[in-house]
Amino acid sequence: MEAVARNKHLSTFGLWSEDTTDYALEQVGKMLESNDVVESLSIDNADLVTGKGVESIGNGLMKNRNVKTITLRVGKTSDESMLPLFRTLSKPDSPVRMLTFTTKSEEESERFGDRAAIALSQHLEKNKELLVLNLQHTNIGDIGATAIFQALANHTELNHLALRNCSKITD
Repeated sequence: MEAVARNKHLSTFGLWSEDTTDYALEQVGKMLESNDVVESLSIDNADLVTGKGVESIGNGLMKNRNVKTITLRVGKTSDESMLPLFRTLSKPDSPVRMLTFTTKSEEESERFGDRAAIALSQHLEKNKELLVLNLQHTNIGDIGATAIFQALANHTELNHLALRNCSKITD
């Protein structure tokens, strides 16, 4: 990661492994703090990653000025661990255009829900650059979905929203 942090030509960083751990994401987060060349970040099939790893990525993105595309597919997370990631959307001149997040765990206690969705909605109100938002396999329910929908009423740039497999959203 130290070498990647110094690389001034790498525009896409991807890590796809079922063996990826929180420690690996902590290192990726540190790399993002100093590498402003990476524009696209993709972490996939990271079954062992928990909220700690997600939080590390979010913290790294808070100091990054260039990542436009974020795709994270991790094992489990929580409301609290999503806050740094969602906070990146409302930082001044946030470059993020696409955010895709999927939790793989089947345990409801291991997926984020309404509290994180409400926080996301507050950050969306300050962001006018996001074009794509995909949230999959979460515990977002009616309260969180309503907050997101209300925030998007004034977010005219968003052209794609997917809330897939959010089984707590009702009619």
